[in-house]
Amino acid sequence: MKFLKLKIDSKGREGLETEDLIFGDHFTQLHGPTGTGKTPLVRSIAYCLGCSVKFRQEVYDRCNSANLTFSVLGEIYKVKRFYIKGKKFELELTDPSGKIIPFYEEKTYSDFLFDLLGIKNRDLISNSGEKVVGYISTVLPLFYVNQDEGYSSVYKSESSFIRDQFSEMIRLSFSLPEKNSFNIKKNKIQANKKLEALDLLVSEKKNRLDILIETVGITRESSSLENEIEKLEVELERVSNVNSSSEDTLTAIDQMLHAKKTRAREVLNQLNSVKNRRYGFQQIVEDINTEIETLSLNEEARRVFMSFGDVCSSAGCQLFSKSSDSYAKNLLYLKDQIKDLKNNDIHDDSLEKSLSTELKIIEKDVVELENEKTKQIEGSKDKIDFKIISDLKLELFKLHSELFDSNKVKGSENQYIEVLNRRDEALNALEAFKTDGKVDLRLAELKKNLRLLFIDWLGQLETSNISHDVTFKNDFEPVLGEESVSQLSGSTGSRTVLAFHAALLEMAATRSPFNFLILDAPKQHETENVDLDRYMLRLKEICKEYNLQVIFSATEYEYKGDSQDVEWKPKYLVGKKEMFMRKPI
Repeated sequence: MKFLKLKIDSKGREGLETEDLIFGDHFTQLHGPTGTGKTPLVRSIAYCLGCSVKFRQEVYDRCNSANLTFSVLGEIYKVKRFYIKGKKFELELTDPSGKIIPFYEEKTYSDFLFDLLGIKNRDLISNSGEKVVGYISTVLPLFYVNQDEGYSSVYKSESSFIRDQFSEMIRLSFSLPEKNSFNIKKNKIQANKKLEALDLLVSEKKNRLDILIETVGITRESSSLENEIEKLEVELERVSNVNSSSEDTLTAIDQMLHAKKTRAREVLNQLNSVKNRRYGFQQIVEDINTEIETLSLNEEARRVFMSFGDVCSSAGCQLFSKSSDSYAKNLLYLKDQIKDLKNNDIHDDSLEKSLSTELKIIEKDVVELENEKTKQIEGSKDKIDFKIISDLKLELFKLHSELFDSNKVKGSENQYIEVLNRRDEALNALEAFKTDGKVDLRLAELKKNLRLLFIDWLGQLETSNISHDVTFKNDFEPVLGEESVSQLSGSTGSRTVLAFHAALLEMAATRSPFNFLILDAPKQHETENVDLDRYMLRLKEICKEYNLQVIFSATEYEYKGDSQDVEWKPKYLVGKKEMFMRKPI
């Protein structure tokens, strides 16, 4: 989402309005003294995104609507929300085609925006155990710090009705599994059914691949076959030419001989490898059988001891029970190993026979080609040319057939791998349900990266008076040493909040569609200009790198930007004071 333009419409001739206020590609600074109307403009952005924002009475009395223009993936949308005091919701959105869509409740508007941003909303659990969903207004405090209470905590929502709301909104923004799913039982059943279906599909694809490999035999890589086909086609064209010489025919024979002998070496290497593997299997089986015999002797010795009543005369003696259990488990394990080895050996036996047959055929072809070469050298050209052309065509036919089979096997392998990957994803999803969604590698990675970025931003703001030993409680609530953010006050607290939101924005740059940060009057929370300037310059760097937007208001601090930044200043004289809004002209 990229903000393009903001405009406030007047309510009648005595109302208040603005001209079109154009957002900067990177920075938009609202700079002016206290009381000039910066906050109503900043809040109007959140208001147009669906938040229930409170304005001063003058705004309700004199302003008709806030108009926000933004783009998503290059498509332009225009939002017009009427300034209405209370809970009534009335908003119009104009889509890229010019169609006007009215919204009369926050939920449907939030669902529309989530869908537009590619975020799949989910059924969560309220604090009272009811089914609820996320709203734009519950996500926005991650990327909008309001002037009133926003700097007292890293997440300050206008209402907190969702269980673990802070954690759930970060999870929603970054497309991570929910922490408390209302439909977890139903979703778990569905995930299990999906996994079972994919298990069957994996088995089907594997059987199909095995049958295909067994049917077509050993196939070479497509690239190797294509290379050989290209060479033989060149030789066929040369030998078929009416002006071809004896040397052309000999070259063609040599080319086929080279290809045959190269393939013979490949097959022989594979054959030796299979034979060595089978020999190794036999040795392992012999070793395992020796272990089984040893176990059997030990068990016989145990039974001899059990026959002596003087060892243990108790009727329920369990002296050797653990030994019996261990014997049974070890024996079962060893027999399973032999079974696996025999299954592998059956496959290798079939492979050895196939390779041996192929090697014999190649060796026969080599002998025939050597004979044809001898005859060619001895001078029976016409007859040999015809034979060589016939051999080349036959060889090309075989190679094309093998290439077809190779591509067929490769396609079947790709299908098998694709289903395996889908099955792994389904398994991960089911495992997340089994642990109530608390164990997720993506969640762990996000927390690790957030921690590192947060520490870096704390350094940017010179927060040397607090611990940088950052941990998280309840997923994402930062704890600095032994202090939570709510325990910090004044400049330290506001710097910590600024650092956290900057870290969240930097992480969202590549992982979330929320690529903006709105800061309402950070200077009013006692951050020194030199520190604030260093903070803004660092934000500017990531705006350049990731095409992000930062919107902030300030009374004393003034950022000096470049051509991709804009500054909004009050310029309408009302009495003796310049203001951001004016009466209609």
